[in-house]
Amino acid sequence: MYLVKYWLLLAFVVPLIVVGIVVVRRTKWPLAIGVTAFLLVTGVGITLWIREAQAWNTAKSLNTVEAWEVYVKAYPDERVDAWDRYRESATTRARKEDRLASYFYLVKNFSDVDAQFQMKQKLETSVAEMRQRWAVEEKKAEFTPSKGPHAIVLFNHAWKIHPWHDRLPLEWQPSSEENIRMIVQLAEEKTLLSVHEFVDGPPIKRFQHDLKAIVYEPKTGRVLAKKTFQNIPREVKKVEIKSITELGEPVRWEECEKWIHPAVLDGKFSN
Repeated sequence: MYLVKYWLLLAFVVPLIVVGIVVVRRTKWPLAIGVTAFLLVTGVGITLWIREAQAWNTAKSLNTVEAWEVYVKAYPDERVDAWDRYRESATTRARKEDRLASYFYLVKNFSDVDAQFQMKQKLETSVAEMRQRWAVEEKKAEFTPSKGPHAIVLFNHAWKIHPWHDRLPLEWQPSSEENIRMIVQLAEEKTLLSVHEFVDGPPIKRFQHDLKAIVYEPKTGRVLAKKTFQNIPREVKKVEIKSITELGEPVRWEECEKWIHPAVLDGKFSN
């Protein structure tokens, strides 16, 4: 393939140089320069077109994720359907291999919703198998702080993927089961603190929202860190808007992310 490419390039360039020399000798300089430049641009354009066509035929004949990836990176704007073929080949391989890394590749490169759903199911299954081994594994330290980022998975109280997991940067998400370094379980609690009655309006209930975060080492289930985030509502005023019936908001992701961020980068949790 490479020999054909270079021979084609020489086949265009050499005749053009010869033609340019002949034109220079028999015509005026401006015309000679114009004709030579036109022929050179045409020759280079045709050569590039042939190279792109050869790359397309190669990717089409191989029809693999790697082949299409090489093509779309080299010619991102040449053929729109190349991206469709690229995604189709990646999807086919993901379903065939049925591995977390394959679905992670789809999510990372195409933001594939179906792949994201499949990846979450794989994570839930993998962690469920890990938790079964926790009961028999010796609770010795397996996790050592080191420079990250360390791949983490966020679960809710029922050990299902937490909605906040989608907010994690892709660099923080595991690309394989073996790549999981930390498992974070987030359990939310809502506690009624008080009820305030009003003569000319509905009562207002004050709720405290707690978020308990527990970080596990995936192999042994050893607890690496714990933290409880609290969101206490303000006091009820003497005069309130009638549309307000409840005070108190859940803990925001930004508060939890500040605690998780350093741990992902260096494996150390703050109090």
